[in-house]
Amino acid sequence: MVFKVPGGEALYLQIADEIKKDLAKLRYGQQIPSEAELIERYKVSRGTIRQAISGLVSTGFLFRIQGKGTYRGNGLSNYDVRNYLPSFSNTLLLVGKTPSISDVRLSSIPADEYVSSMLCIPPGEEVWRLERFRGEMGREPYCYAIAHIIKDFMPDLKVEDLELSLIDMVIEKYGIKVSSTSNSVFLAKLGDEISLLTGLDPNKTVLCSEFVMRTEDGQPVLFDCAKNWGDDFKYSFESNIDLNKYN
Repeated sequence: MVFKVPGGEALYLQIADEIKKDLAKLRYGQQIPSEAELIERYKVSRGTIRQAISGLVSTGFLFRIQGKGTYRGNGLSNYDVRNYLPSFSNTLLLVGKTPSISDVRLSSIPADEYVSSMLCIPPGEEVWRLERFRGEMGREPYCYAIAHIIKDFMPDLKVEDLELSLIDMVIEKYGIKVSSTSNSVFLAKLGDEISLLTGLDPNKTVLCSEFVMRTEDGQPVLFDCAKNWGDDFKYSFESNIDLNKYN
């Protein structure tokens, strides 16, 4: 393949387009070829490949993990996480309700295959498991959430570090610079684990949300999964879209 430069699009942008086409079928979290392999494939300099990769990282198509490599992202560009996705606490505060948290439990466990895929770590690596019930003051809890956190970011994590907001704990208490997240919301069954804790029907359909928080270089910090069964609970978030991209 011959890439044209004079009078046309910058070479690194052409390479970025080709990389995006070639890697589009990779699943989220799958590692891409090394710089050396990309240099050989596209017959361009290391500097050009690095510019192309950096551009794809900035758009969310790829993300980097320091010392490990570059991986297929989810297409979400960087943003201020607290502006984009209010925490459970802020979601309630915005509608005039007082959030509550209870039964916070912390343990260290080996990451299973699903958690490891969401955090981009090897299966079996030890992670923090932070469990808690959520709700609003004066009511029975109607949310159960489990966060899995990479230990390197919070080696001395304690139960009392979590007051209300998981996001605030990461950003304010631990000073971790978070620039992007991804969030999925879907319907699921309550499940046996929560049923044993609450006495609710394990087959009850609930609103499930999965949330991944990443640092400035795209490395996942934590993966949080929450199940909400409150009849009047609303899950809200905001997003900014650059309309210039579609003009």
